Amino acid sequence: MRLIAAIISFVIAFAMIAFGIAQRTVFAEPDNITASAVTTSAAPVTLIDSSTLRSVPGRQGIDVSGADNVFAAYGRTEDVLAWVGKASYNTLSYDPARVRLVSKLVKGEEATVPDPHNSDLWLDEYSRARGLNFTVNVPDGITVILISDGTQPAPTHVSIRWPLDNRTPWSGPLIVGGVLLLAVGIALYLWELAYLRRVRGPQRKTPKMPKVPKQKGYKQPRRPKPATTTGRRSARRMVAVVPVLLIGTLSLSGCSTDLCPEFMGGSSAST
Repeated sequence: MRLIAAIISFVIAFAMIAFGIAQRTVFAEPDNITASAVTTSAAPVTLIDSSTLRSVPGRQGIDVSGADNVFAAYGRTEDVLAWVGKASYNTLSYDPARVRLVSKLVKGEEATVPDPHNSDLWLDEYSRARGLNFTVNVPDGITVILISDGTQPAPTHVSIRWPLDNRTPWSGPLIVGGVLLLAVGIALYLWELAYLRRVRGPQRKTPKMPKVPKQKGYKQPRRPKPATTTGRRSARRMVAVVPVLLIGTLSLSGCSTDLCPEFMGGSSAST
């Protein structure tokens, strides 16, 4: 019974561990959603308003490339439109069905804009050669502006990233539970092995041999009597006792009153 329980524990434990790992690897959802667009117009400015940036909840990561010099800034929508003035510009909107950005050209009377660097209208600005990426979290009423140098076309490649919650809350408990169940299965298996080793061997009693029937006229020989102590063993004992008695007798006789008068209380012989 313990062996069956151990096998079932192994199967369930491996299934739990495999499913917990698969949730983080094979079945894991993407950690972000990305929408991109490529502009082909010669407008010097590209604008991304807050409605586009906030199409998906979360912070917005913006990647810009496609020009020798890339400048990006964000500020209030009114200030940005006032700075652009009558120049042509591109607007980007989000298409959730196709998960992409859609570019639209707004024509103006001018083809250039002033140098955008260090303007008081920007809340923050970024600039870098050939490519730029930054992260913002704009509220409503804020617009991001993308420019090359004011005279060249705006950067052509623009993408926006939104983070997604791909956490797997059951992955950890499944893996931990599978490991604990695996330990229980191993303990049951070792317990069963110890039990089988303890009870291994013959389980029945050895049958007794049948008694041979006595034949008529057959007398069982008498058992020999145990040897008496009058043999060599008794002689050896006597040989060992005799010297002891002889030494004791000589000692007592040597300590008589005749030989030791001063210590035994005797008197010396008269002259």
